[in-house]
Amino acid sequence: MNKIQLIGIITIIVGLGIAYFTERTDYQFVSWIMAAFGIGWAFTGSFTVSRRKNYSETSSD
Repeated sequence: MNKIQLIGIITIIVGLGIAYFTERTDYQFVSWIMAAFGIGWAFTGSFTVSRRKNYSETSSD
């Protein structure tokens, strides 16, 4: 488990905690967005999606 996945799990817990304990809808909206980002970070383990270069393609120079 890398640091980003740990941050993702913490973000999920904090986001769901804010959504559970507050009654203001604007805070709940932001907390659900936090939880969604946390789920993404927990699964991917990175902030950005890296695209790998396909080396099977040949270029003629």
